[in-house]
Amino acid sequence: MLKSRWLTSERDLIDFRRNFEDRSGNPLSSEYMVAAKVRGFFDRRGELIAGFIINATQPLRYFDWLPESDREWRRGDVFKAEDFVEITCIWTKKGRIPAISSSRAQIYLESLFFAVKTGKPSILGGTVIEKVRDQQMRVMNQPYRAGVTNFRGKECPYWLYYVRRHQALTLMVQNIAREGLVWPAQRLASHCAALLRNAVARSN
Repeated sequence: MLKSRWLTSERDLIDFRRNFEDRSGNPLSSEYMVAAKVRGFFDRRGELIAGFIINATQPLRYFDWLPESDREWRRGDVFKAEDFVEITCIWTKKGRIPAISSSRAQIYLESLFFAVKTGKPSILGGTVIEKVRDQQMRVMNQPYRAGVTNFRGKECPYWLYYVRRHQALTLMVQNIAREGLVWPAQRLASHCAALLRNAVARSN
């Protein structure tokens, strides 16, 4: 299993941003990172090789790049922006973590766990890559928005989707089992228990 922790130092945050921007081509502001929670994953040598961001602070990153017409539509929706916590900026260092692996499952499991822990009713995800959409919607199975946006100076399709808080971890574990990952159920349960223990300890 990968070692993981929250990143708070300037050095760690710069390292995260550099890796994310290199992999995605998307800019990531320091202000957004400071307002959110940034988690990093490390190999045995202590090298940062993956990460994600959990954010419940407005404005949400996913909503920020929606076309204005979709923002207007959103204001009349039954959902409020405040109902969502978003999981953003998921990245892995090229060639270090296979697409189907226990390490990748750990990253997604932790992202959902900490999103659930915020207490927000719904967890939001999004992408402009169809393959990523298909993968993530196995868990975030409720479509929210789809359309065309400007991405890297070009128009391209985008998708936003969500999962209700009470369903998230169950769907994630079911997806891990469906993919037949080499990660015994006992080890997965132990990892979930460790996350819970750490969460309780920090809240006391």
